[in-house]
Amino acid sequence: MGRPDHIEAVMFDMDGTTIDSEGIKNAHLEDLLRAHGGVLANHELDYLSGADLETLLSAIKMVLDRSGVDEDPLAVLRSDTYGRERPYLEPECKPIAGVRAFISQLREKGIRCALVSSTPTYAVLTALNRFDMVSCFDAIVCGDMISVHKPDPEAYLTTARILGVDPARCIVIEDSTSGIKAGIAAGAYVCAYDDGSGVQDISAAHERFSSYAHLHL
Repeated sequence: MGRPDHIEAVMFDMDGTTIDSEGIKNAHLEDLLRAHGGVLANHELDYLSGADLETLLSAIKMVLDRSGVDEDPLAVLRSDTYGRERPYLEPECKPIAGVRAFISQLREKGIRCALVSSTPTYAVLTALNRFDMVSCFDAIVCGDMISVHKPDPEAYLTTARILGVDPARCIVIEDSTSGIKAGIAAGAYVCAYDDGSGVQDISAAHERFSSYAHLHL
């Protein structure tokens, strides 16, 4: 599949693609589990990039069960006072290098931009407000706005419908296996952001890039 001749919109995942937050989120989750008696190896949960709440809770339960901890996974997750927005408040959490300029260039060309995330609205807006990026997007679709999460295409199909564009004339920018599958299933052309970690299998993407300075649409 080649790039669409006329690009109507670009739909961005958030964590690890727009905001450099994946490592911070995983470190926080590991610390939270250890505080409740969970035993796990460093970076064991890195695969959760792009995961929805159900997948996240299943991973927490796996660690708790293995560690002999009889606690409810949701209660463990909610025990963090700041909840799922905490990683976005950390000083080291920042936008991915070059993403602001890239979005500005797209909008100057008349290409619409959207953010599509499995993260809850309150956490997404915490991040975007902190970095003054809400106005970068023509639409923002979050995990609590849809019924089925990535790798299901619902989030991307919903976003295309809100924008009034054909998914076949859209670019999806992702960094996770589930997100890439969702974009492809929606009928979009998928570009994978490769951070070099090798944690996620991004081989199914139509193309990959390692810097927004090198991605030209």
